[in-house]
Amino acid sequence: MEKKKPLILAVDDQNTNLQYLGEILESLDYEIALAMNGRQALEFLVSEKPDLILLDIMMPEMDGIETCLHIKKNIAYKNIPVIFLTAKTEIEDISRAFSAGAVDYITKPFHPDELKARIKNHLELKQMHDELSAAFAKIEEQNRISTELNEILLKKSIELEAQATTDYLTGLFNRRYLMGKISDEHLRFKRTNQVFSLVISDIDHFKNFNDTWGHECGDVILKNLSDLMKKSCRGTDIIARWGGEEFMLFLPSTAAENAVIITEKLRIKINTASWEWNNMLLSVTMTFGITEIRSSDSIDSIISRADDALYEGKNQGRNVVIVK
Repeated sequence: MEKKKPLILAVDDQNTNLQYLGEILESLDYEIALAMNGRQALEFLVSEKPDLILLDIMMPEMDGIETCLHIKKNIAYKNIPVIFLTAKTEIEDISRAFSAGAVDYITKPFHPDELKARIKNHLELKQMHDELSAAFAKIEEQNRISTELNEILLKKSIELEAQATTDYLTGLFNRRYLMGKISDEHLRFKRTNQVFSLVISDIDHFKNFNDTWGHECGDVILKNLSDLMKKSCRGTDIIARWGGEEFMLFLPSTAAENAVIITEKLRIKINTASWEWNNMLLSVTMTFGITEIRSSDSIDSIISRADDALYEGKNQGRNVVIVK
């Protein structure tokens, strides 16, 4: 019996976006369905059950968040993985998306290979979930389970979870993972008053590298810079790709004055490193914004303050470390 191809439903109110998604996914062995808005998507679900849904947030009449909530309310569809594709990057939008039941959140513009990898990972996770559900139903009937199968599925689950928390291009942790870590440490700070600092950094004039030498050059800079940052930071520090050319450093048990020392050393290393592309020497610098958690802080406020420090550094001419 021929294996059924996974069905992916893409929902976006822009024809060009749907066409672009179709072009990206046409090389994969998937069935593709398209919907122009949330209502069309819900109508499609009456007769079809996709294996994964790609959902835009900003749509007329019924936006992506409301559409996702409708899907998750229906027991027949609630286990279908929903990945949001959107240009919205605010913390509140990301939080609303995951609260609505999304399994992932990809910001536009995205790398086609990253989208393919995320889809593949979540389809495998869904398949594993379905297989586990069927296995547990069989246990209720037969009162037994295969230990070997459990071990294989558990190992695969751990591998896929690691992929879901890792940035596709750089190998660093991704925004989703770091947001969870910040949330945990924020709660710990409320209990123990143990401070930590956040550092948001941005590659100066990164767009120029892409525009002048192409995105391959930009990707190489992102990878090499990530390697340098990993080698330069302490073992307890967490580095994540925050989005695009932005990075976030989480410095546990570190007050702002010590965070400045650590970050300034990193800035100098980046500034003095040898950056080459096609036998040409490039000048790569970064601007850093630092803040230390305060007793009145929410998660949003500390991230916002670090971001403000970063943009103050940009306004001061870049390649600096700013504390707020």
